Amino acid sequence: MAQVVRLNLDQLRESGLTGCRRAAAFAGLVVNAARDANFRSIELAPFTHLEIIPVEKFTGDLLHTCKSEFERWGLRNCVRELFERHSLFMDAVHRNILLVEQVKSGVTQKAAVEAQRQFANRTSIADKSKWLSKEFDVQSQRPEYLSAINLARVCITHRGSIVGEEDLNSGKHLILRWFAFEEVIVLPDGKELNLWASEGHVFDGESPIALKFLEKELRFEVGQTFDLGPREVQELVIYFTNEVKSLVVSLADFMRKRGAELESPRQG
Repeated sequence: MAQVVRLNLDQLRESGLTGCRRAAAFAGLVVNAARDANFRSIELAPFTHLEIIPVEKFTGDLLHTCKSEFERWGLRNCVRELFERHSLFMDAVHRNILLVEQVKSGVTQKAAVEAQRQFANRTSIADKSKWLSKEFDVQSQRPEYLSAINLARVCITHRGSIVGEEDLNSGKHLILRWFAFEEVIVLPDGKELNLWASEGHVFDGESPIALKFLEKELRFEVGQTFDLGPREVQELVIYFTNEVKSLVVSLADFMRKRGAELESPRQG
């Protein structure tokens, strides 16, 4: 009797989106806490019965500096969250592929376990993406940005967010690129203005608002601190969200070609 493989790709998709939602929520908590003038308590003694920093000294410049550093630290770690959760998601994608290959192509359990071990040991999500594309033709929509994001994560994790020679990917710079959109106001002459410009705009009449899709980038030199603002982090959340969704759609095509039974992944 032929073996049947049944997979729920919606469940897999949700596991990938969890990291995106966590990063978005954490970024919101961090920024709002750091910028709330009434949020100033660092006291843990009620919970731990220990005091490391005297509460009475946590005022003035020290308070301002710590809250500013807290926001920067939190946003950097949202990038780590996106990277590391996406890496685990790609491991799960590969694991599902191997389940099908065991049934449809005769891959042994021992070989599948070893293949999964080798795949999971790849530290770069860019390398994992290339492997999935090369070996199984399973690929996301815009994987070309993953390599620079990987470098940024290494810089954050291993160099305290201070850019080193090892992090450079373009001459004297670490260039982080991603695909995003901007909300623009389109004037009658075709000129576009950023909707959220800090100086504001004054118009004589109505002007349509449109979404403009484009590649964005940030450049960092050696010795410079790797920092992202809230907008950049949220744009990276959207980028990874689309990567998860498109990778699952590609995986579904692979599964159908192998004859697996699955629930059609949602497109939204």
